[in-house]
Amino acid sequence: MPMPAPFDGYVELVARVSSTCLITVQRNRYSVPCHLANHLVSVHLYPEQIAVYAENERVACHLRLLGRDQICYDWQHYILLAERKPGVLRNGAPFADMPVSLLKLQTALLRREGGDRVMAKVLAAVPHHGGLSRNPRKFRRSSFSPAEALRHRAGQSFARMTGARLLQPVGRAVQLRQISLEDTTP
Repeated sequence: MPMPAPFDGYVELVARVSSTCLITVQRNRYSVPCHLANHLVSVHLYPEQIAVYAENERVACHLRLLGRDQICYDWQHYILLAERKPGVLRNGAPFADMPVSLLKLQTALLRREGGDRVMAKVLAAVPHHGGLSRNPRKFRRSSFSPAEALRHRAGQSFARMTGARLLQPVGRAVQLRQISLEDTTP
């Protein structure tokens, strides 16, 4: 006798995404991708996590908050917003939980004029090159590893802004040179 499929026990709720790209589930708020603002989504409430679905596709997943009046952000949900309005990077709460390397780059870039636009371009590259996407099908093939591609993109944007030379051609390949953030102070 074949084994039955495991039981997928969850409570399904319908929630409206606010204009700030948040849904409210049991007095806690969770982020969803910003293209879903003001739309209805389906929420699967598990004991330890919540999963958000739009048009039968999983668009977000968060650990479940057990307290009340808490907010759970995923900074990658706000990348499209940062591309349209780079100023959100200066005081945006969702971007406080970025990886340390991106926070250091952001700190260095925001010291300079136009740095918020450059940082928005770097963040736009993350889903394609950065290896931080939860969906492996979104990775674009390149000659760089995901981490190298992110450093490459960040280096190109930083070099254009500051006039620094960070990339050195070696034959047909490009060699990446490490820079320290102390070198970037104005």
